[in-house]
Amino acid sequence: MKIYPVIDTEECTRCGLCRKDCVANAIEEATMTVNNDLCIRCSHCSAICPVGAVAFNGETGTLLNKLPENMDLYFETLIKRRRSIRHYKNKILDDSTIKRILEIVNHAPTGTNSQKVSVTVVNSFEKMHELSDIAMRFFRFLMSVLINPFTYPIIVLLSGFKGLKRLVYYKKNINRYFEGENILTHDAPALFVFHVSKRSSCPSEDGVIWATTAALYAESLGLGTCYNGFLVRGINSSDRLRRFLNIPKTNKVYEVFTAGYPDVKYVRSAYKSELKSTVII
Repeated sequence: MKIYPVIDTEECTRCGLCRKDCVANAIEEATMTVNNDLCIRCSHCSAICPVGAVAFNGETGTLLNKLPENMDLYFETLIKRRRSIRHYKNKILDDSTIKRILEIVNHAPTGTNSQKVSVTVVNSFEKMHELSDIAMRFFRFLMSVLINPFTYPIIVLLSGFKGLKRLVYYKKNINRYFEGENILTHDAPALFVFHVSKRSSCPSEDGVIWATTAALYAESLGLGTCYNGFLVRGINSSDRLRRFLNIPKTNKVYEVFTAGYPDVKYVRSAYKSELKSTVII
């Protein structure tokens, strides 16, 4: 059931801030009531109200603290220090840590305020190893179908020799896994999977935004993460992986990252090529 804002007319001072900020023009000025047919439930009216007169399901939201001084420098350091972590300590994530990440990421934006992003979390070495094994067996099967003497000419015709070399490279890496090297999840203790309803207005954008928000917050909690595009493709293509993770048929996975306590420490920012940018004034 969708929950819409309710304005307490006795508490309301009629300052007009909520009406001014309402992108849907859903607040009637005369009665200070919300037209639910227009409302997109973005909660701006509640967030901007200085006296807490606007509530969702009886809740007016928590008062926000002011940002600390030099917040820009803290955030700059957070962005620069984040690296893809492929070496993790033998320690699962605390339940409270996962809960904090999920609570914060639920505040991330979604297109048209659809709020149709779901998050599946794996937090078990045993389950992670099982997941990795299912995925790599699936990839090995795909490579056996794609790469053989009969398909070489077709691959070269469609993708050129570079495409063929890339597939051969992938096949060699898959073999590394079955030789004992976990090149897929790097023995991480946890995995975050972001999947979005196919009926959402901006599913791919929402999934990436949520994953980025969660990864940065995880970094602030002392965790390390590593995005995994292979698992994104694998989960979306393998019914067995989808069942393992309980991904609904109505949803599509748009981002995945491993997470854990890093067993490596980076002390310098990484080299980046010069940004090509345009500023129009």
